[in-house]
Amino acid sequence: MKITPFNDSIIFVVLLAAVLLGCVNVEKQPIIGKPKILSINDINKRPPLSLSRLAYDLRYLFLNEEFGKNLVIDQVVSANDILYLLDKSKKKLFLTNLTGRKISELTGVTCFDVTNDKLYTYNSANGMMIVSNVFGQLKGHYRLGFRGVDFMSLNDSTFVFYTGGIITADKESNRYELAFVSKNGELKEFALPISEVKQGINYAPIRRFTRDNGLFFISGLGTTSYQISEQYLKPLLKFDFEESMLTDSIFETFKELESYSFFPYVLNLTNKLNTDKHKFFNFTLRGVEGYIFVSKKDSKPIMINLKSSADRTSDFNDLIPEAYNNSLFVSIVDKRRFQKNYELFLKMSSGSRQSSRLQNVNYQNVLRNNNPIILLYKLRGI
Repeated sequence: MKITPFNDSIIFVVLLAAVLLGCVNVEKQPIIGKPKILSINDINKRPPLSLSRLAYDLRYLFLNEEFGKNLVIDQVVSANDILYLLDKSKKKLFLTNLTGRKISELTGVTCFDVTNDKLYTYNSANGMMIVSNVFGQLKGHYRLGFRGVDFMSLNDSTFVFYTGGIITADKESNRYELAFVSKNGELKEFALPISEVKQGINYAPIRRFTRDNGLFFISGLGTTSYQISEQYLKPLLKFDFEESMLTDSIFETFKELESYSFFPYVLNLTNKLNTDKHKFFNFTLRGVEGYIFVSKKDSKPIMINLKSSADRTSDFNDLIPEAYNNSLFVSIVDKRRFQKNYELFLKMSSGSRQSSRLQNVNYQNVLRNNNPIILLYKLRGI
């Protein structure tokens, strides 16, 4: 068949349309603006700070046999006067009130999100999203095709997933940190490109989202905090840890390391919680945890600390707050630490009903199920 100019044009248009249709599957959300640089210098030279000197009005919750035995709490959220406790190995989410009474228990949970009126629980193995009220009573469910490490609900129609660098069925998620997925399972947008040198790495599956009159995210292997909206991402703060900053060139050199436990650069920066006046950031350096309290008013650090020990059972001074709500910080301690610091806990809760209860209870019997203890306390000036 002889190809005339007319036929040639038709073929070209058809081919062009096919190419374009193959390229418009998923949009890329823009990043608008530049972040404020927050310099964190001489972090290795700072003397350890004792949070126990600031803590007061200590209360504690024993998790009894209702919660089973050998519970491991990987994530805590405090909201609606309820504590949401996730055990990832058991894929169970426990809800308890602030007196330690169990409200409900949800199974098949790998990650979750709590809003003002809804609780979303997700099973990354089967893509099932369960919707409940804040007390864990079932309201509905969605079947999502996307497999992410973590997520949060952006609005009534969209979830935002953290990909964790994992390759999924869309063949593109390992090149972006965030994926926007509709509640009917449609993949709508990607955001935050992963540099080529960092592609193919499964980042630590830690909580990178937070809520604080909006939805916020800190990039994996990065130090920038973003505000997430339906139209764009807005970088707010970028932490500069100077000689402890992990750059692409440094990462490329150490990319094949099996363990980053004693990596001499800051990793796993997260915005763990927020109070009315401060943001609380957590990170690791050489296998040791550190934290930074940042003023919301002027975005300046008011407290920076690198723990003196990597041993989480050492003492209360090494404790890291896990959650916050209504002026109460939440921390988790295991049985060994509680027994070791019994007298300190008594002193910190002195004068409260919890203190007299602690003195009168045979806590050895309470701890037989080997569950962790939840501490509720306040911090002076925070």
